[in-house]
Amino acid sequence: QTHHHPPAKEDLRCDCCATDKQVIGCESSEVLDFVPAQLIVHEHLRYKYACPVCEEGVVIAPVVDKPIENGRPGSGLLAQIAVAKYEDHLPLYRQVMQFKRLGVTLPKSTLGSWLAHVAMTMTPIYKAIVAQVLNAEVLGVDDTTIKVQDPSQKPAIKRGHIWAYVGYKDGVPMSVCYDYTPTWKGSGPWKFLGERVGLIQMDAYKGLDEFFKETIERIRLGCWAHVRRKFKDALNAKELRAAKALKLIARLYQIERLAKDLSPRQRQQMRDELARPTVAKLKTWLAVENERARPSSNLRTACRYAINQWPTLLHYLDDGRISIDNNQVENRMRPVAVGRKNWLFAGSDDSGKRAAVMLTILASAKLAGHDRYAYLASVIERISIGWPQSRLDELLPSNW
Repeated sequence: QTHHHPPAKEDLRCDCCATDKQVIGCESSEVLDFVPAQLIVHEHLRYKYACPVCEEGVVIAPVVDKPIENGRPGSGLLAQIAVAKYEDHLPLYRQVMQFKRLGVTLPKSTLGSWLAHVAMTMTPIYKAIVAQVLNAEVLGVDDTTIKVQDPSQKPAIKRGHIWAYVGYKDGVPMSVCYDYTPTWKGSGPWKFLGERVGLIQMDAYKGLDEFFKETIERIRLGCWAHVRRKFKDALNAKELRAAKALKLIARLYQIERLAKDLSPRQRQQMRDELARPTVAKLKTWLAVENERARPSSNLRTACRYAINQWPTLLHYLDDGRISIDNNQVENRMRPVAVGRKNWLFAGSDDSGKRAAVMLTILASAKLAGHDRYAYLASVIERISIGWPQSRLDELLPSNW
């Protein structure tokens, strides 16, 4: 909004010759203000018509399509609630208070049922995104815990798991999705991965050991960041010899920074020339320190971890598409970590599954560079008016 501020009228005439003064310039300044959000009620009036003579042939406009049949919320309101919950990490009870300040009372249970409907509406798109991720050149996997209400236990809280999956092309994250499992058993991610073969990067999680043994077409890729952390723990425990390993690993990461903007082929060549000799030095050092370190020490633990993971850690040297670590996937767990500090727990396993759907939708929209609210509101609106299933791919974040 532009506000014009001319001088006072008595100052617009020249004191010397009484000529009217003219504009010769303008100085501007800005004030950033805030206008509270508005809730709008759209009232739809469907007019009836009939013949005034026969009093027959009554017609009326068709029922207006809504995101929830016979429901109150519009697509914008549903998108706002979902983005506030899963991206801004606002629990529903806080949103209830916000809406009350705007003059509308919406019970927490109502917001919860609306969120469930949004997740159900977006599930076909979620499944399409999952297919994109699982078909990627390289797949990264990681998980984190969330608290889940479970009345069958005492206390009535159990530990569920949110899994993040990131699909890479030429070393660049191109797609992301999430899954929820009630336990940490390998059967959960195994079922999700299905027949996926090829390059899969993750930590030393033992639950999928048999998954990789099932076929040689599945190649497990190790994570150098996990190795580094073990030696960092040893150094923090005053086991100073761990500094040698950290120095060599730092060299590997320095090479990765140099190769960041190269093509996969060029990156692999640089790793051959510079990283492979460094890895060989580290292998020699590990063999010596593993025998030398005290059995109960952090340094011995770090050495054993690196030695046990060694075959998986070497794969990145042979293929420029493979990342040196799984940090990109771990970064995708941050919304979950921040969110659980606010909403504390999921209400049920079904709530955990809905969270996985919505986290996938919003993370994918972010990865594609979209405003999450605008994307979600648009897609909900289109689906509510009968978007054809045959054109579902057009609604994916990568195509929207």
